[in-house]
Amino acid sequence: MPFDVKLRVNLVISVLWIFRMNSQIKNQLDIANTHLKQGDFEQAVYLFQDAVNRSTTSVQARAGLAKALLRLNRSDEAVEHLLIALEYSPDNADISYNLGVAYHRQGKYQSAIECYAAVSDSDAESPGDLHFNLGNAYQEMGKFHDAINSYRKALDIRPHDIDALKNLAVAYQRVNRDADARDCYERLNQIREG
Repeated sequence: MPFDVKLRVNLVISVLWIFRMNSQIKNQLDIANTHLKQGDFEQAVYLFQDAVNRSTTSVQARAGLAKALLRLNRSDEAVEHLLIALEYSPDNADISYNLGVAYHRQGKYQSAIECYAAVSDSDAESPGDLHFNLGNAYQEMGKFHDAINSYRKALDIRPHDIDALKNLAVAYQRVNRDADARDCYERLNQIREG
């Protein structure tokens, strides 16, 4: 067999092998995501980690693994995988958001704020609790005016969010806006009674 034909045969075999491998990883990611949605986080971690081991550049595998790790309160490991995923997909709002969540859990509030702000500034659809989490991070840093703005945005999205309303009231109290805090507490009572 001439060299050119051998090269072509080897190339076709390689492409078929890669296609088969990618198909297997995709199926595994689908199963891992099902476990994640069903709350079986340990199994999801196992399957996502195996997918990462088989395809180290898979953004979906790393992002899924990080989500499962976050659900198991393993923020340090989640950060590691999210940072690598962000290298491959720097504009991915979901990855930035989850990185913000991981940093928040680690007490790295400024880093969390930067991640949340990147999502907020992007054109991507924001997770419903983005502004709530952003407000919490601002509040932890003593940036109460920024926290107030974030909680108000959260309430624009979900007007009956009791936690956002409570935290907004606390932020108002911190900046001596007691009348606004009282309004929040009155709204809370109306929501609870309503």
